[in-house]
Amino acid sequence: MNGLTRQKAVRSAGLSALCAGVMVSGGALVLATGATAQDPQGNNGTVKIDGQPIDDIPNNDPHVGCRFRVDFYNYDKDVGNAEVTFEMKAPTKDVDLSVDGDTSPDIGEDGAGGGNDLDAAVPYTLTFDGDPHPQQGFHVKLIVNAPGSIGNDVKHKVFWVEDCETPPTETPPTETPPTETPPTETPPTEIPPTQAPPTDFPAGVGGADDDPASVSWWPAGLIGSGAVLAGGAALALRRRGDH
Repeated sequence: MNGLTRQKAVRSAGLSALCAGVMVSGGALVLATGATAQDPQGNNGTVKIDGQPIDDIPNNDPHVGCRFRVDFYNYDKDVGNAEVTFEMKAPTKDVDLSVDGDTSPDIGEDGAGGGNDLDAAVPYTLTFDGDPHPQQGFHVKLIVNAPGSIGNDVKHKVFWVEDCETPPTETPPTETPPTETPPTETPPTEIPPTQAPPTDFPAGVGGADDDPASVSWWPAGLIGSGAVLAGGAALALRRRGDH
């Protein structure tokens, strides 16, 4: 083999090796790029405030009631548990705040899948002890630390919360059974019968207003008896004179 032929063979082998190296490097680069796009390193997660009604849309509600949800999107797999903190902001900074909800949720169940990849959705209820802003309510800041993230691991949101008034407890009315009062029996008042004055009076004999049917018989009988007795006495005297 002459020198020219040997030189061509070396060039050909070098080009083949270069192409092979480029192909291997390119494949590794593609694989790395794909892995980075699927689960990028760093603090690539986001948090959203989801007010009522709760939905699955990755949007943020700047005004919510005291019951709402915090949605965690696009966090890396195995990032671990987040540290969730709420604090008051001016102009309601001096208001006392109580939090009811999971303040250390697991947000690394799967790999990062983009802005629509929901990793956790945690409900919270905030209770306030103080006066709200007359128009806006209570000014609150959400702070989320994801310790497994590379670099700055903090995400935060500032929003307004309307106070939830506790509805008054309705006490059912107590039904008092009606008291049965026995009827009072009032004895009947006995009213003596009114005696009408007698209307039958003995009428005078021969009176102009006498009613012959209503004249009593005893005066006439008495007179008749007297006459009989007088006649008898006169007869006895006459006989005595004859002797």
